Amino acid sequence: LVSSQAYIRFRRRVQHIRAAMGIKGLARYVLEQTQPQSMDARRLPAEPGKTFIVVDGYAIYRKFGFGLDWLRGGEYAPAWHRVKAFMEVFTRQGIEVVVVYDGNPHHDVKLAEWKKRRLQDRAAISKAMHNLEKGQLPKDKDWHPPFFLSMTLQVAFAELGARVIKSMREGDQEAAILAQSPDCLGVLSNDSDFFIFPGVRRYFSADHCEWRGPKLARLGFFSEGLLAELLDLMPAELPLLATLLGNDFSSNLPKGRIPVGSEPKKVAEVIRRLRPTVAQGGVRALGSHLWPDHPDPVKVADALQTCLDQYSVTAGEPLDALGDAHYHSRMTADILPLRQQVHYYRGVEVGELERPSPEAQFSSVRARVAACIFADQADVTAIPEIACTLSSENPFLESQVPLEKNLVWPTLEQLWAKTETEKQAFFEQLLDLPPPAATLCSEGNLGCALLAGALALAVGALDTHQVRRCILAMMLVVSGDIGGIVDMCVPRPSAVHNCAVWLRALGTVEGCWRLVFEGGRFGQPRKPFFQPACCLHGPLTCALLADPTEAGSALEVADGLSGPLGACMDLIENLASKAAFPVSLATTHAVSALSRRFSRAQPLSSKSEGKGCGKSGGSKGGKGSGSARSGKGHTSDRCRPKGATGKGHCEGFHGPTRQDIGERSGPGYAKTPPSQGKGGTARADGRKGNGKNDAKAPAETRKGTAAGAEGK
Repeated sequence: LVSSQAYIRFRRRVQHIRAAMGIKGLARYVLEQTQPQSMDARRLPAEPGKTFIVVDGYAIYRKFGFGLDWLRGGEYAPAWHRVKAFMEVFTRQGIEVVVVYDGNPHHDVKLAEWKKRRLQDRAAISKAMHNLEKGQLPKDKDWHPPFFLSMTLQVAFAELGARVIKSMREGDQEAAILAQSPDCLGVLSNDSDFFIFPGVRRYFSADHCEWRGPKLARLGFFSEGLLAELLDLMPAELPLLATLLGNDFSSNLPKGRIPVGSEPKKVAEVIRRLRPTVAQGGVRALGSHLWPDHPDPVKVADALQTCLDQYSVTAGEPLDALGDAHYHSRMTADILPLRQQVHYYRGVEVGELERPSPEAQFSSVRARVAACIFADQADVTAIPEIACTLSSENPFLESQVPLEKNLVWPTLEQLWAKTETEKQAFFEQLLDLPPPAATLCSEGNLGCALLAGALALAVGALDTHQVRRCILAMMLVVSGDIGGIVDMCVPRPSAVHNCAVWLRALGTVEGCWRLVFEGGRFGQPRKPFFQPACCLHGPLTCALLADPTEAGSALEVADGLSGPLGACMDLIENLASKAAFPVSLATTHAVSALSRRFSRAQPLSSKSEGKGCGKSGGSKGGKGSGSARSGKGHTSDRCRPKGATGKGHCEGFHGPTRQDIGERSGPGYAKTPPSQGKGGTARADGRKGNGKNDAKAPAETRKGTAAGAEGK
C-alpha cells in the first residue's frame, strides 16, 4: 500500500502541510547530514507491561482512512481494522500505546490562515458535489476525512487497549512531556519539533518507518541529542534555533528582526555568537539584540519567551473538571475551546448549495448546549460565528448565535453533580424530546440511532421515509449484509446531503450524551455510546436514500426486518411528536431484542464486506473487497431497484455507474470494465466469477488503491 502510485501522489500533496507544522528546513538539513537508525518493529527493546510508546494521533490520521469513501458518509469498519492491524505489533510485545491528539483549547485562531484552509476544503467539496451531478465519485487524491473518522479512530484505539488523550496544550508538547518517563520508548510522529524537545529518547519519524499497509515493519528513528551534536549547540539553545528558523509560533513575533539566515547551520553560528548576550541579560537582552529598533523591548521579550516556552516539558497545573473531561475526550473537542474563545468557527460541510447546511438543521440543540456551557456567564447572551459555506456569493458568513437563556440552565459542574434520574431529564431537555427518550441511553448504537431519528424528524431535517431508510441501512450493516448492487451507482447530491444530515443528527445526539453522562466521570477514560464502525456504512445509506422505488421495502422483507423496523419507527415518530406517551410492551421487546443484536455486532472485516459490497471511494485499479472487483461473493437481484435496465442507469440513481467499481450489463451480472486492473466477472447468483480481466490493465492501475498516508 505504501508503494502505490496513489499514495506517492498524495504524499506529495501534503508536503506543504507538513512543512507548516514543523520547523522550516530542519528535517531536510538533518537528512543531509545523517540517516535515521532502524529497529525491527517485532523486536522492540521493551519491558512487557511497563514500556509504552507515544503516538501523535494526527501524524498517522490519514493512514487509517485514506482511500475509503468520504463523500457519501464514509466507511468506518475498514478504518477500525486498520487501527487493529497497527496496534497488533505493540500489544503482542506488551507495549502500551498512548495516542495524543492535538486539542489545545487555548490556541489563538489565526483567522487569515483559518479562512485559507477552509477555502481549500470548500473547493474540494464543491468539485466533488459538482462531479456527482455528472455521475462521478471523487478519486483517492481528493480524499478528505469523513465525518466520523476521528471518533472511529479514537474509540478503536481505546477498545484495543490504547490510552487516548486530547491535549490541553499543543499536541507535540503533550507528547514530549509524556516521553520524559524512563519507560517511554519514544514518540512516533512526523513533526520536526521533536528534534528540539529535551528528554525524547527516540523520535520515530513516520515518514522513515517501513509500513506494510497500516502495520509497522521497521521503525526509523533519531536519537536524543543528535541535532545539538550536528550543530555544535547546547540542548538548551535548540528552542531558540527553532524560533529563529520559523515554527508554528514564530508568526507571533514582531517584524523587523535582524537577518540571521534561513539555514540551520548559519542560524546556529548566530546563536553561538549570542551566548555572552544571553548570559548577561537573558531573554530581554536577546530580544533587544535581535530587534534593535523595536520601541517596546518588553513586548518583544514576552513574545520571544512565549515561543521558547513551547518546548518546555514541565507538567502543567492539575486539571479542573472541564479540563479533565476534555483531556480524556469525555466531551466533544469543541466545548472547551468554545468556552475559552467565545467564538464559533464552522467549516464547510458536504451538502447541496440551496439547502441549509446539516449543522444548521440542529442549531436549536446547539443553542441549548451553549446556554449550559455559559450558564455561569450572564453577560454572554450570543456567540459570534463565522461559517464557511458553499455559496458562490459569499463563502464566509458572519452572524451572532443567540443562546437559549429563557430557562435556568445548570453549569457543567452542577450538571455533573446531578443524580442519574436528573441527568436523564436534562438530556431530554437538551434534545427537546419527551420523557421516554432517556430510556434509550442504555441501548448504545441502536439507542443513538433512534434518538437521532426522532431529533431529525422533530426539527424537520429528514422526513419519515428518509429516517426509515437510514435505520434500515444500519440494521443491514449489523446483520452483515450491506448489499452490493446499491453501492455501485452514484447517488444524487440530494441523497448525499440527506446522508450528511443523518450523520450530523447522530453526532449531535452522541455529543449531548457525552456531555451529560460522561463529562463528570473525573479521571476516567471515555466510554463509547456510538461506534460507527459497527453499524454505519455511508455508501449504503446514500444508496437507500437515493432509491424512490420499493427496493428498500424488499430488503426489509427479505431480511426479516419489517417487524423490528416498524417498532423502531413507531417509537421514533412518537418521540418526534414531543408528547409524553407510554411505550407498549411489544415495542419494548422488539427494541430490546434488536439492541442486543446491535451490541453484539463487530466491525465488518474486509472478508465480510466482500459478501455484498465493492470498495467505494477508491481510485482506479484498487483490488477492493466486493463482488464487482474480486469476482467473489454475490450481487443480489433483491437489491436491484425495480425498473433497472443496466448499462449504468437505474431507477433512483442518475448518471453512469462508477467506472472503477463496475457496471450493470444485463440481468444478473456486474462486470468489471476492461481497464480496471484486478477484477473479473461477478455473478448475481452468488457463484464465483471468472476472476480474469478482459484486457491487460496499465501497470499503474494494477498496483491497487492506496490506503495509507500520514500527515496532519
